[in-house]
Amino acid sequence: MSDIDDAKRSLSRLLDDAPVVRGERALESLDAAVRFRESGALDRLRRVADRRDDARGARAARVVAAFDRLCAAARSDPSD
Repeated sequence: MSDIDDAKRSLSRLLDDAPVVRGERALESLDAAVRFRESGALDRLRRVADRRDDARGARAARVVAAFDRLCAAARSDPSD
């Protein structure tokens, strides 16, 4: 294996993780979460979670679930 092949694999892993990492960071603040969702990134992250059957897919699914909980909490009636 060459250094070029190793570099390509490393870059591929970074690109694959990018939507998940952005989603995790977006959960750090409400404003960031809203921007993430409005940009369509949450839909892309859902596709990653649905397509991947590995650790990245599981991580993406956890981030999507966190967004779903956040959205549900935002929609809830405060009188509950």
